[in-house]
Amino acid sequence: MKYILLFILFICSSNIIIAQDTLSTRYGESILVKVIEVGTSEVKYKKLDNLNGPIFSMLKSDLLMIKYENGTRVDLNTKIKYVIKSNPRLSSPFGININLFGQTEYLSLSVDYFVTSSLDIEVGTGFYGTFGGLKYHFFGAKNDKNWTPYLGVYLARIPHIKDSEGSTTHVYIPLGIQLHKNNGRTFGVELAYRSFSNYNSYIPAFKFGYHF
Repeated sequence: MKYILLFILFICSSNIIIAQDTLSTRYGESILVKVIEVGTSEVKYKKLDNLNGPIFSMLKSDLLMIKYENGTRVDLNTKIKYVIKSNPRLSSPFGININLFGQTEYLSLSVDYFVTSSLDIEVGTGFYGTFGGLKYHFFGAKNDKNWTPYLGVYLARIPHIKDSEGSTTHVYIPLGIQLHKNNGRTFGVELAYRSFSNYNSYIPAFKFGYHF
């Protein structure tokens, strides 16, 4: 009879040991519990030595693993990284550019500055004149937009080209698109309307630059 009682106690104690869940924390602890609920941000449980007691909770971010009594394991050792992408037009607003064709024909150098993430002012000089103006970048306020279409207006002076009134100044209105990488490199391509008093024309242009 004595051995039968010992055997029953052994079976019961074995079931108690088996019927347990384990919470492994990021701090090296292994806690024997009975898991009640696994939510989106926390795990609710009861202590194994007091199953009729209160319900406790622990953040999932503090856990490495949940091991259930049936041997199932849930790995929580994942690190979620939140990357906030900065606006490249604000993180590197000042630029130096090489322009092919464009406001003063052929080749010119310019500097520009983003007053806001959408509004860019620019001045430059080339072999055949000087220019200055501004561009508005559509979607420039969006941090994840490296490509932005733009519309601009400039006044440019080309001394060797005169209109019927003898003026060398013309209006230059570009419509284009610019790539502004987060490392500061820029590239743009545009088609512009150029207006003198006695004739108008359309010209393409390409821009290569670096912003910092």
